[in-house]
Formats: sequence, C-alpha cells, structure tokens
Amino acid sequence: MRILKLLAGIVASALPTLCGAEFSIAVSSGSSRLIVVRDQIPHIVVVNDIGDHAEIVRIENVVNASSIHSPFISSDGKHFGVVVRSGPPLMERFYLFEDGTRTTEIFAAFGDSEQTNLKFAVNNNGKSVVTPGRYGVVCWKKFVDEWKESWALDEWKKFQQADAMVADGTNRIQSFNAFIPPGANYVFLLKNGPSNVNQRGDSTAHDLSDGTVRPNANAAEADALNALRDSSAVAVKGNRTYSIGKDGTLKCADVEGELAWTLDYKATLNDPRFAKPKDAEVVVIKASRPPTASRKVPSGENLLRTGNATLTLHTLHAENIGIEAESLVNGKFDDVETAWLKPNESGAATSEQIFAEITFKEPRDVQTMTVYENNSHPETWPSESWIQIFDNESQKWKTIACGLFLIGPVNTYRLNAKSVSKIRYMPWNSGGRIFYTSEIEVR
Repeated sequence: MRILKLLAGIVASALPTLCGAEFSIAVSSGSSRLIVVRDQIPHIVVVNDIGDHAEIVRIENVVNASSIHSPFISSDGKHFGVVVRSGPPLMERFYLFEDGTRTTEIFAAFGDSEQTNLKFAVNNNGKSVVTPGRYGVVCWKKFVDEWKESWALDEWKKFQQADAMVADGTNRIQSFNAFIPPGANYVFLLKNGPSNVNQRGDSTAHDLSDGTVRPNANAAEADALNALRDSSAVAVKGNRTYSIGKDGTLKCADVEGELAWTLDYKATLNDPRFAKPKDAEVVVIKASRPPTASRKVPSGENLLRTGNATLTLHTLHAENIGIEAESLVNGKFDDVETAWLKPNESGAATSEQIFAEITFKEPRDVQTMTVYENNSHPETWPSESWIQIFDNESQKWKTIACGLFLIGPVNTYRLNAKSVSKIRYMPWNSGGRIFYTSEIEVR
C-alpha cells in the first residue's frame, strides 16, 4: 500500500510535465545523482543535484542503439546503466558503467524477446547483474575483474512444451524481467506471458547468492516497485520530484510544487569533454549453452530425395515467398541465393514467419531431420528453430524438437517420431527473419 500511494503521488505531481514520455529518469537513493535517457537517442546523461542548481557530470554514448530504456543508478551513484536494443545481431543488452573507469560492460539478454522491453537488475555495489530473457534468467557475479555465471533458471528446457509458434511473428514464449530493491540481497523475477496473450505471470523472489526461492518475500510489492522503476519521465526521492518534458528540460521541484532548478539536458551533448576515449574498453558478457542440435549428418535414406515425401513453403501471404521449394530438396547445399522471404518496400526483412512443411505419401517413422544453411550467408543462420509433427488423433501440431543456441551451418535434429504424416520446420531469428537455408533432409 505504501508503494502504491507513492506511485499515485508521482502521477499527481507529474501531470504538468508528463508530455515527455519518451524520456526515462532514475534517481540514486543514497547520493545526489540521477540519470536521464531518451528513447532512440544514444546518450546516457548523469546529473548531480546540488540543491539550488544541477550540473551534468558525465555523458556516455551508446552506438548502434535502436531504442534505449530502463535506466539504473546504484544507491551510491557510482554505477549506472541502461537497457539498449542494438546489434548486430539485433537484441536487448544492458550497458553498465562505473565511476573511475571508461570500461563499458555489456550484458546480453538470456534469449531476446523482440516485442517486450526486458528489465535487467543490478545490486547496489554493481557486483551482481541479473540478465533475464526468453530463455530464463542468469545471475552474473564479478570476482575481482572477471564476471562469472553464479546461477541460472534455464527455462528454455521447457520450450518443447510450446506448440503454437507459427505464422504471426509474435513471441509465443514467456519472458522474464528482474528487479532488485535498493540494498536488497534478493531479486524479484517477474514472468511475463507470451506477447500474443499479453498477460503477466507470477512474481518470485530469489536469493542473489544462489538463486534459491525466498517464499516469505512479498512478491506482490515487486510489481509496484517495478512500476516505480518504469515511471518514465518522472522520479521521486524524498521531498523532491524530477520530471522532464518533450523539450528536454529537466525540472526539480519539492512536494509543494516549488521549482528548485531546471536543466537543459541536451545543452552539453556535443561537449568534447564528454566524448568517449578511442581506447575505451568494451567487455561483453553472454551466457553460453551447447547447441541442442548436432552437426553430424546421419546415414540412411533421405525420404525427400526418394519421392516418399514432398516439401512446400508456407506463410501468411504466399506472394511474399522468395524461393522455390524444389531448391531445398535438390541435393545442393549452397545454391539458395534468394532469401526465403521477399524484402518489404524499404528493402528490410519482413517479420512474417515462414516455415517448410513436409508431407509423407503414407505415415512413416522419422528418425532425424538435417538442415543445411548457405555458407555464404552466415549472418542469416537461424538462432532458433522449431520442429512440429501433426498429431492425427488430436488434429493439432505438436512440438517435438527445438534448435536453440545454434552456431553452425548444419543442424541435425533427433526426432524418433512414429507414424508421421506431416512435419513442420520453422527457422527463427531475432530482429528480422532473412533465411538462405539451402537444403532439408529427413530420414
């Protein structure tokens, strides 16, 4: 209730300036610092509240950013960061900075969630970072100068239970967000429903040291705390309210509405004192898991080459298909030089989902499927794939294999499926689905 009342106070005090919704503000609970970011503008501005005025003390530039959100600053003001959607490959990353160093530490999401802004979490001393995503959650801890994986929730192991993945480009898999209350030694994990459902799942609290669940934590309050963190262009600390309008004017006022100071955060964005040094170090921290598909090609009869099965390509709009299905069963592994999907009018990849469907002349037992990517286009190799069979009894498609953490041009999936009439193969990439997959085999 205390948190909800505070949120109501924030909204009431912010109404005059809430027009700057593309801005986000985060305030340090134990220092005089705050940070300001603006969506799609690759700057992180660190501001010091001196009382009757303010000054910009640091600016960090983030390259290749298509969006920027969820600013974070530690209670002592020495660590700050922001979530950025950047590439290549296009995905969400958390950029963490520290006073006294020009090093940028970049944490990759644990499985990108294309249509959801992920919320990362950092503890007060900047030594624990929780990276969420579609695959689950990974907690990183810093030992001296090296980040190591401390614990993880590998939600991706349940993906084979997700049976509705086709056609409209939405994420049908749940994703996670994370939030660490100031000074806490635990993290709230908020599970979000699939984007096509747009629902929120349960909140749980986990010990930062080992990830164990803390059943006595007030998970309901996590939603309110997370909403406070996301209060966009408004933030409150004590009896001071910070807000920013569309014109980029940052304002600080007391609870009575008396203006303490204003600051044009854009004024020094081009100041050479804030330019990033050319020798600034960048450290990328990313969870690694072995691919769920094998690179070994099995022996045996290829049912697509012997006439026992036929392959067709499908999508919502058939006119968008860019290749002939016959090119995927001709025994040539690098011959596809046209993308599976035609680009849109601007030349960019469409987000439409395309898949290959294999139909057997009569039900067959299928042991494996092998998919070959074009070696000339490694940037288009799928990051994920889904294989489904049609269940004749229930008249529904059922997922039987997932390709995750894919890294190579050849992927073999062990299916061990009995009396199969139809199979679907669905390649999946983050940030655009351009495929030059050249051959598919089933045995």
